[in-house]
Amino acid sequence: MRLLLFLFILTNPFVTFCQSTSHIVFGVNMDADWYTLTDYSAVTYDLSFELDPKSDYVTVDFKHSYDKIEKEFFDIGFDELLLSFPKIKNRNLNVLSPTIFIGRIKYSDLAEYNKNSKSDIERTLLLTKRTFGEPVLNMIKDKFTIYKWETDNYSVIVTCREEDLTTSFFYAK
Repeated sequence: MRLLLFLFILTNPFVTFCQSTSHIVFGVNMDADWYTLTDYSAVTYDLSFELDPKSDYVTVDFKHSYDKIEKEFFDIGFDELLLSFPKIKNRNLNVLSPTIFIGRIKYSDLAEYNKNSKSDIERTLLLTKRTFGEPVLNMIKDKFTIYKWETDNYSVIVTCREEDLTTSFFYAK
């Protein structure tokens, strides 16, 4: 019995520190593959090489997986929810997972931005802080706001920009 207790104490730090980080963001499993998240064919992935040859990513909506998104995040009302997968020739889409998750609210004009952006950024911030803690960057200016969370495993950026008429959430692993 003492030997088992000794082995547990000896190996427990290794087990604890060797666990991998899960990239589940508001219900979206960023470790899942192309087919699981998007329900698109390989042709959709391959077309991006022709349609946008300069980009390093294939960025698509993932309406197939919207039912997995946490209700509180989904209810913020993002106009766009996108995943960006790395562009890799000779890839295996059964294991290719996205590296970026984007949520974006686009306002039709300055009046709509002025009316809604403050509450949209506050709701996004509240939920993001609850999930990721306090940001390492908090920059509030007249025409834009940026919050950033960063670890060795991920970065999260929440922005509100008058120039673009947007409120955005970005997660990158």
